[in-house]
Amino acid sequence: MPISRWTDLLEMRQMIDETTVRLSEETRRFPAPSSLTRASPGSRGKHVRRSLGVERCREPE
Repeated sequence: MPISRWTDLLEMRQMIDETTVRLSEETRRFPAPSSLTRASPGSRGKHVRRSLGVERCREPE
């Protein structure tokens, strides 16, 4: 029994690998809308602006 379970696990893993490859190819073919991809960089931009503002405040000292 354990041997057959092991082969089942290997087959399952192979199927999962094939599915992930297929999904990654599909995501490359059909990129996500800009509204989804640009959600996180916007928050990063705010942090960058804040750090630049802090640097500007320190310069006159």
